[in-house]
Amino acid sequence: MKRLFLAVIALLLLVSGCQPSAPGNEDPVEILPEATPEPEELSLKIDERSAMLAVGTWHIAMLRNNGTVLAAGDNGAGQCDVSGWQDVAFIAASKNTTVGLTGGGKLLIAGERAADWETALSWENIVKVAVGDSHIVGLKSDGTVVAAGDNGFGQCDTAAWENITAVKASLNYTLGKSKDGEVFSAGSEPASWDAPDAEIPEIKDGTWANSLQAVQNENIRSAILDDGSVVCAGEYADLSNLTANWNANGDTVPEPADPNAEKMSAAVQKNGDVKGYILLPGVDVDRPILYGKNYFYNDHDIDKKKSNSGEVWLFKDTKNRINAITGHNMRVSGTMFHQLHHIQAFNNGLANCEHKECNAKLENTLPDLTKYPDRVWNISLFGFTRWEVFSYYEVKANEPVTTLYFNTDYGKEPVDIEEWISIQTSRSQLKLDVEVTPEDTFLTIYTCGDEYDYATAQSRLYFFLKAVG
Repeated sequence: MKRLFLAVIALLLLVSGCQPSAPGNEDPVEILPEATPEPEELSLKIDERSAMLAVGTWHIAMLRNNGTVLAAGDNGAGQCDVSGWQDVAFIAASKNTTVGLTGGGKLLIAGERAADWETALSWENIVKVAVGDSHIVGLKSDGTVVAAGDNGFGQCDTAAWENITAVKASLNYTLGKSKDGEVFSAGSEPASWDAPDAEIPEIKDGTWANSLQAVQNENIRSAILDDGSVVCAGEYADLSNLTANWNANGDTVPEPADPNAEKMSAAVQKNGDVKGYILLPGVDVDRPILYGKNYFYNDHDIDKKKSNSGEVWLFKDTKNRINAITGHNMRVSGTMFHQLHHIQAFNNGLANCEHKECNAKLENTLPDLTKYPDRVWNISLFGFTRWEVFSYYEVKANEPVTTLYFNTDYGKEPVDIEEWISIQTSRSQLKLDVEVTPEDTFLTIYTCGDEYDYATAQSRLYFFLKAVG
């Protein structure tokens, strides 16, 4: 019985695998589950500085290779006030804002900003920025994203994002792209991440084939070419003149090109009384501005010959805080400053000129004064080349004669400038979103009203502008 019991025990040990190892054999190796690797921690850096462009609604900014920034276009909110920026490595722009990021990670903001954007100025470890219409976004070196500003659509809800390597913002949304290519979104439904440069017409047709970078929005298309120069296209035609002397490799602050320079030079050679030049968008006003004593050019042409139409002429030949030019309203031919009546009628919503002997159809090529580029007129006068319309209106025949003296600051006593601004803006036939201050330099352009009432009638059409460049 004892032998049977020992045999059973031996058999059980054999089956259970607990038998002792044979001499010289190693013990069995225990196989453990494979360990999960720790996620790789991002450590992003600010990109090595290189030239780049950014565009807002009606302005453009360029980061140059030396870390300075140029900006041009609408500066109503101060979005182009970037002349003092240094050591900038990245820029972004939106509606009325330009944002810069220095090599040390400091944020710079020019233009419109909400009060809660101030928190963004204290952000740290930022490597890239993006800006929407009313919010700002920062990508941090650890791949997380911070945002500040209007969150009405949830566009600032980015706190949970991780491993992000690029950000975009526009309107009411924010996009982030991870290192694996996954796209995160916050806010209203955005467009896709990719808005390829190939969609820019000048890239597609090869005109800008040698571009280093190209950008676009609904109004502006622009590119940096391989020689460092900048090209522009789109609805804002004068932007090409404003950026004509820009170069990504430059060090000086270039002056914008004067679109009237050649024509004015030719006119000066013809008559030394030429003091300026006026070129208005969408109408046939393309003429020199002259000054002669005793209103000489009211009934003389540039050749000093008697003329019913005269020329465009200045009240005074020196710069004043309020300057004034005038020209005849040639109602029948539709020439000279009759074209101002077409601009007025078009912006008042009319389809045809109101004057019975003209009745011209008003084309969509006429300037729409609600748009910044259309209300900035190329008038070369007293060192300025661009003036922005902020008011216009027409007065009737029974208007007091003092209105003319007040509007042109041609009275015996200088006008109170704050009162003058208040009256001109309040009388405007169209409310224009233009900030006007007593420090501005002004230009009054006027012509006779469209209905000739009688010799002493005061019916006149006035346009009021401020110098912007």
